[in-house]
Parts: sequence; structure tokens; C-alpha cells
Amino acid sequence: MMYLRVLLSGMLLGGVLFGLPGSAAATASAVVDREVDSTRTHEAEAGPVHADEALLLTRSAPAQHHLRAAHEALHRYRIDTAHAHLDTLAAHSDGYWAAPHGRALVALFQAFMTEEDTYFEDVDTHANALRDALNQAPDSGSPWVAHMQGEADLMRALVAAREGSYIRAAWRARSAFRTLRRNTERYPDFAESRLGVGLMRYTVGVLPGRYQRVLRVIGFQGDAERGLADLREAAEASTINAVFASAAIGLMRNAVERDTDAAVPHLEAAYERYPDSPLWAYVYGFALMENRQVDRAYEVLTHGLEQVEAGATPVSFLHFFRGRVAFAREDYQAAQDALRTYIDRHAGRALMPPAHLYLGLATELVDGWEAARSYYEQVSDDREFDEDAALERWAERRLQGPMSEVDRALLSARNAYDSARYETALEQLQTLLNQNTLSAEQRAEAHYRKGRVYQAQNAFNSALAHYASARSHTDRTSNAQWGAWSWYHAGTVYRDQQRPGAAAHAFEAAMDWPTPYDYHEGLHQAARIALSRLDA
Repeated sequence: MMYLRVLLSGMLLGGVLFGLPGSAAATASAVVDREVDSTRTHEAEAGPVHADEALLLTRSAPAQHHLRAAHEALHRYRIDTAHAHLDTLAAHSDGYWAAPHGRALVALFQAFMTEEDTYFEDVDTHANALRDALNQAPDSGSPWVAHMQGEADLMRALVAAREGSYIRAAWRARSAFRTLRRNTERYPDFAESRLGVGLMRYTVGVLPGRYQRVLRVIGFQGDAERGLADLREAAEASTINAVFASAAIGLMRNAVERDTDAAVPHLEAAYERYPDSPLWAYVYGFALMENRQVDRAYEVLTHGLEQVEAGATPVSFLHFFRGRVAFAREDYQAAQDALRTYIDRHAGRALMPPAHLYLGLATELVDGWEAARSYYEQVSDDREFDEDAALERWAERRLQGPMSEVDRALLSARNAYDSARYETALEQLQTLLNQNTLSAEQRAEAHYRKGRVYQAQNAFNSALAHYASARSHTDRTSNAQWGAWSWYHAGTVYRDQQRPGAAAHAFEAAMDWPTPYDYHEGLHQAARIALSRLDA
């Protein structure tokens, strides 16, 4: 379900993003100098450097060079280059701990970018090797020891969750959380662990209440606002994690809170720092698409693919989002090409329901309904995600017969809004509303979409009027989302108008709307966070 995806995506960010230097000049702080036990490791070849620079327990200049170079290659998503530096790092006596840590991170990137089983197995192997190595670490008072122990447990939790072993994953994640949290308490100035703590606090904090109660029983407590505070502190004070903490805030703002205006600057900063990275191009391009900057998104995603052609490791998600952006721009043939490429090249199930649905829609608009049917038939909710269930219902409706003129007009108006062509969207929607042939659900959708356009234009009174009309035309027993989501967006209007009482009423009304309706879990997450901030 959607809550699982939110939890796993947050945990993924924790595993992928923390522990990576933000620049070649990055240095660690609050590390106490102590000699490495000579029975476990040899003296560093090039001699020790200052203890404050003991990144991930490396102490010699050559080892730190390869550690930083490997992490820079990860950012730039040149996996072969990262492996080469990690292999050299492993040959250094003081690379004993940093090398398995880096290898686990590389495997984690590859695992979630490709969904191939072999990389998940590699994560488990290297995370276990890291744990074994840390058991031999000198008790130097360094916060890096506990930091890497927490990360090893978190990576092992991710593998267990991927395998469907959710109880084991929860226990491992709890162990990771406790280790990293204690590290922040013991070393208040060591901001690196706050990224992992913040991500776990936040992701558990946005789960539905019944799941939070279960997790509290095993001592795993979430708090979204406190998690964001941890992330902000990491973004401001971390010596190596500032970029990643900032990007994590942007991703949470985008994916969970639906505040795309707040999300884009965080992810733009990461992309501008690593403009040749297909990984950051994918993440930033996704945020731009959500923010309706589709032309810029198309440029960024295309640039990411060009980096792959120039030698970067492939990121298949670039093709999916390029296809979605092309669809919003109503370039349906380009959408077909990109979405087919994604389906052909990606090994896992991630984004397959929307890929098949939008490929079906693009194909129907270009080649007709018969040509699109096979794509609609492949849209399934086999992972039990909230979004996938909504897409499956949409595909089922599309399988009932070819699009009507009203269906096509509503879809075109949606695309106009999604690409910030607001005047075009208003004209199309008003033409529809002038017709007497619309069903109640079609009329509800038209009013909802007109409300969204007016809200984007800051015409708040007009937006509220259309949201009210959408609710009045929505059958409360159907799967249609227009009523509940109109309440939610009305709440965001009232909030922006500094009317907290009206906003709270609207958010509560949205959550009280009878379920199931499309995207109801996402609505509950966003509304619960919005309510908590009104009370703060």
C-alpha cells in the first residue's frame, strides 16, 4: 500500500544518501584522535592526517582520496569508477571499514535503480561485512563507528523489506534508529547521523495512526516535524551530508506533502552541483514535472540521458519521466517511445502500472483504442499501492470502450494544467461545463480541475467556489476522488489565507470522506501533516 512505499522510499533515502561526502574537500568533525590498534591494522602508508579528517575511520591521505573519489563517482553515477576507487581503498590498511561501507552503498544505488535481485544480495553481503569489520574497530571515541553500525543495520532492514520480511525489517530499522539516535545524543555536534534519524522519524511519522501504534509497541516512534528539524540541522551543520539532507527535505515536500514549490529549490541545488549525474537529473526532473515546469523538466531529463550516452551508468527512470513529461506536453508519439523504452529496459515493477496506463492513453490518442487495449490490460495493483489501485481502476474504465469527446477534453485540460498552460485549461473546462451532456462525475472533475487552475493563479475565491461545486457533484459512495480532494485543496487555500479554523475544518472533512476513493491514503498523509502544522 501507499504507506509502505512512503516508508521504504524514506528508508531508501537514508541508505543511499547518508555517509557520502558532498565535495572533494569535505572533512569530518568531532572525531577524537587515537592510534589504530596495530594488531588489527597496519600503519597507514602515507602517514596519519589530522584526526578531524578521519572520514569513515580513514586516516591517510591516499585512503581519503579514494574514499572521496568513490563517493563523487556515486553522485555522478559512474558506478564502474566508484568500484575502481573502492577496490583501491580496500587495499589500504585504514580502508578496512570504509571499503565495505562504500560497496554496500554502491549496491544499494544499483538495487533500487534497477530492482535486480543480485544487487539486493550484494547490499546484504557488504552490510554484513561492514558489521563484522566494525566489531574489530578500535574504541577510539569516534562517532563514525556507531554511525556506520546504524547504517549497516538500516541497509539490512531495506533488504529484509524488499524480501517481504517486514517484521525482520522493522526490528533492523529499530536497531538502526536507536544506534543513530544515541550517536546524536552522545555527540551533539556530529550532524551526520541526523540525516538517518530524521528520515526515519519523518517516514514513520507520516504513516496512518494504526501503523504508528503498532510500531510504538516495539519502540519505534515517529514524528514528522521533529524529523524535518533533524534534516534541517543536517542540511545546515553536516560537513558531508548537507546536500543530501537538503535533497531529502525536497523529496519529502514533493512526494508526501505535495508542496512542489518548496521541493524544487532543494533538488535544483543537488542537480546544479552534479549536472552530469543522471541520478540527480532523474530526481530533479521528477520534481520539475510535479511543479508543472514541463519544458525545463524535459530538458533536464534529456540531459540526463545524454550523460548515460556519454558513459554514465544507466538510470531507466529517466525514460519513464521523460515519457510522462512528453504526455503532459501532448507530444504523444514521444511519450509512446519513452514509455516503451522504460518498459523494455526496467527489470522491476516500479512505475510499471503508470507506464502501461500512460502508454495506453498515448497509444489510444495516436493509434486508436484497439491498439491501446493490451497496455490497459497490463495495469495491475499487484503491489497493493494506493496509487496503483487508482491507476488500475482508471485502466478498467478505459477498457470499457474508446474515449468519448468529453473524456478527451478532460484529459487535454488536465495536460494543460500539468504543463502550466492555465488559460488553455480554463477555456477547455468552461466549454465542457457549458454542455448539458456531462455525467455528474465528469462535471465534478471539471469543477475540481478548474479549482486547481484558479488556485495556481492565486484566484482563491474562484477556486473555492469550484471546489464546492466539485463536492456537490461527487457521489460519496463512488471511487471518484473529486469531493475529498476538493476539501483538501480548499484547506490549503484557507491556510494560505491565514484562516486556520476554516483550514482545519476542510482538512478534517477531507479525511472524513467515505473511503475507498482514489488516492485516499495519500490524502490522509498530506492532510494529517497539514493539520499538525496548523496546531503548531
